[in-house]
Amino acid sequence: MGLSLRYRITLIGCALAAGLLITVFSPYFLVTESDLVLVGNVHIERETVVESLGLSQPRNILLLNLTRAKQILNNNPHIESVSIQKRFPNIVRVSLDEIVLSGYVPYINSYLCVDRDGKVIKTADSIDEALPIIEGLEFSSFNTGQVLRTDNPEAFEVIVMLLKWFQKYEFADLFIKKIDVSELKDIHIHIYNVDVAIGSVSNGDEKLRTVKEIFFNLPDAETVKGVLDIREIKRSYIFKALT
Repeated sequence: MGLSLRYRITLIGCALAAGLLITVFSPYFLVTESDLVLVGNVHIERETVVESLGLSQPRNILLLNLTRAKQILNNNPHIESVSIQKRFPNIVRVSLDEIVLSGYVPYINSYLCVDRDGKVIKTADSIDEALPIIEGLEFSSFNTGQVLRTDNPEAFEVIVMLLKWFQKYEFADLFIKKIDVSELKDIHIHIYNVDVAIGSVSNGDEKLRTVKEIFFNLPDAETVKGVLDIREIKRSYIFKALT
């Protein structure tokens, strides 16, 4: 006599439950800190991601709460976006798109660290990275995590343009000490020990591309001191060496 339908369903249910228990408690599916594959992090430490996933102790890959981990990481002011993937049996891949700091804006006795869009990421008591000091912005207050609101919005827009051009032409290869937009018709960028006068942002894209080419071909660019006048594009540029 064959097994009843109810009995067969019970057997199947027990088999599935047993299989699930074996999977949950099997060391084959345990994820440890060393099984975390982390890419894209610059400022974010590995331990921060480990804690967000709850991997201080080994955990079964099925029990990892990826939604909670993404919420924690997305609340970090240095992170633009997060992607987390499980790769069975025991690998977790986390890809971070970090907000890259672009400069320091002086504020009373501290500095506001801003990204290329002019958003305030954090405050700092001192400069601890090779990023330019941005001078010429006028404001009385700020909110961390929001774009800086200035009393001279045109100067702010110029700063954002310059920062994006710096990225476009890979100015990260150069040490930009200071950007001064106090006078929008007489903008100055201090690269290493050279004061680069670019005038206004008219033809700014071409001006900065030219500046990058000049410094690329300038012998001992890190040690030379002087003033580079590039206010008028498409003419002989004036470089005055200083001692």
